[in-house]
Amino acid sequence: MISTTRQWTILGNGAIGHLLACRFAHHKIPTILLSRSKPSIPTYQVSYQSKDEVQPYFLDVQSVADCKVVDHLILAVKAHQVEKAINDIKSALKPTSKIFLLQNGMGTLEKVTELLTDVVDPRQIYPGTNTHGVYLSKNVTGMLQVVHAGFGNIVLGSNYLATTEHNQPDCIEDLKLLTLGVSWVNDIERRLWLKLAINSAINPLTAINHCLNGELLHSDSLKQQIESLCIESSNLFNQIGIDIQKEQLIAEVFDVIVKTADNQSSMLQDTISEKRTEIEAITGYLLKKAKELGVSMPEHRKVYERIDSMKIKNI
Repeated sequence: MISTTRQWTILGNGAIGHLLACRFAHHKIPTILLSRSKPSIPTYQVSYQSKDEVQPYFLDVQSVADCKVVDHLILAVKAHQVEKAINDIKSALKPTSKIFLLQNGMGTLEKVTELLTDVVDPRQIYPGTNTHGVYLSKNVTGMLQVVHAGFGNIVLGSNYLATTEHNQPDCIEDLKLLTLGVSWVNDIERRLWLKLAINSAINPLTAINHCLNGELLHSDSLKQQIESLCIESSNLFNQIGIDIQKEQLIAEVFDVIVKTADNQSSMLQDTISEKRTEIEAITGYLLKKAKELGVSMPEHRKVYERIDSMKIKNI
């Protein structure tokens, strides 16, 4: 284990936030997990489960209101929670603060860059993608359990809205220690579009059909629908100038479904819990771009309207 004197802050105490907090704790990297409400105790124990390994960790927790200074921030809230989260933490940020974004969908980078104008150097806002499957539950003793159900990776890159330079910050080395497949790439914008298209072809269909990822392959009609969604996305990408061809996208989507066959998508989890989904940041973002460019996406419109019609809590 290698320790560092850098202090990390995770804003978002959901599944991904807890996964990161556990990995930081494992490697003894100083980390605070922020909560919207004031915690009753400053440190609490969770159980981290990965395959057959179960490991207890003590996590340091603090309310956002009590957080005074943030040097390295991982924003792990849902896409629709980003604006409130940034406004809540803004007073603790400084021009040199580094901010890493891990939301599904797109639009977050634009929003955070705009919200932090004159607060943080925009070149120090780093967009990223996450493909780890993780969920929270309670074990037999009632302890919070962080279940790492599917291993993936975390890919980070520079703020392409603010710079054409791709300089990896030194603190990325801390993240690479977490054994979560963290890497830095120069083509993060393309990676974000690809992840968006993959999510838009999988997540809404699992929520609509109330099924695990792998069960999408059990139906010929669903496989056909996936291909139609991919074709629409690739048509949009051609107009935008993003080099992702339909054959490649279809192959990528089916590959992800196979690799995450036993995973419950975040959109399905939100639907089951009657929580607000990230459909706006995923399918909604694609439809917005399609409208701007005059591209027809009827299949995406159908799934968007289906998810949008579900009764959800605005949280």
